[in-house]
Amino acid sequence: MFHILVVIYQKNIEDIKSLPAMLKFQERHEDVSLIVVDNSNQDFESKGLPDHLKEKVIYIRNEENLGIAKAYNIGINKAEELLDIPSGTVDLDTDGWIMFCDDDTDFKERYFEHAYTLANKVLQLERRNLSQGHKISIITGMMESAGKPLSPVHRYQRYNTKANFITKAGVYMKADCINSGMAVRLSSLILVHGFDEELFLDMTDHALIYKLEQAGIGHMLVMDEKAQQTFSGRNETSREKRLARYEIYKKDYKTFCLLTGKSKFYENSEIIKRRIGLEIHRGKT
Repeated sequence: MFHILVVIYQKNIEDIKSLPAMLKFQERHEDVSLIVVDNSNQDFESKGLPDHLKEKVIYIRNEENLGIAKAYNIGINKAEELLDIPSGTVDLDTDGWIMFCDDDTDFKERYFEHAYTLANKVLQLERRNLSQGHKISIITGMMESAGKPLSPVHRYQRYNTKANFITKAGVYMKADCINSGMAVRLSSLILVHGFDEELFLDMTDHALIYKLEQAGIGHMLVMDEKAQQTFSGRNETSREKRLARYEIYKKDYKTFCLLTGKSKFYENSEIIKRRIGLEIHRGKT
């Protein structure tokens, strides 16, 4: 199966930017499911799952913000349940893929179609022992933000140079990418126990890829497709809200460094940089 997983917060399902493209893609394939995990707080007047989507969307409401990692793992568990086999027994014949999509990323139908085709081809080649020993666990496209390259990169770096961005389709080792637009094999996710729930919002993607690499299954297939990523908090004018967002980032970055063995100097230099940036770009109070 091929699953699309979207986490929403203080939004309704119909606010998902690429929902029309997702639904059209799903209509063409019986083995495609759309899972939406709602992290909206109880005080948000959610419309829930509209009647016209009840046969098309698997909707899970948490009624509190559990964070992105926990929400992703809830979606992963649902995908495993849909296989209708004993937990943890995924093999080549039952394996599937989960594509993680931010609610504000602009995906075209062809992005999903290309990923779906490649995902099936990867499994077919492995079944025929034609994969040359490369177990591809990740499929992603070339993500852009404001028309500039954002992901994937040859290696996670705090400050990416032009040379670090991957701009050609192909299979890469030790590559890194953001969550949105990334499809990961279900069996690989189960093997590394999904996302690290110590992380609330930031660095969840990089921590997962680190675990896949450590397990020896970090090969990434980059396809020749692009999508536009939007950062909704980038234009936040309230300094109070920007400071609250910084506190979340600081906690997550400290945890990420602990999980991946980064030094205290490495950790502190990035956090200080973020704090200085917050002061330089003061918003309205």
